[in-house]
Amino acid sequence: MPLARPAETSHAEGQFAVVERGRTAEGGFSERPVPTFPAHGFVDAGGARACC
Repeated sequence: MPLARPAETSHAEGQFAVVERGRTAEGGFSERPVPTFPAHGFVDAGGARACC
């Protein structure tokens, strides 16, 4: 999905809350960082919103 402007963060509905994430991959102790993040219902980034 093309974005209206560059995004430094995104907001996504998780299982229990709306989570703000940066552009870097996340990984905990002994976990491989994954560059994609799960979203439960919507994602908002760079002026674009995707909803299922």
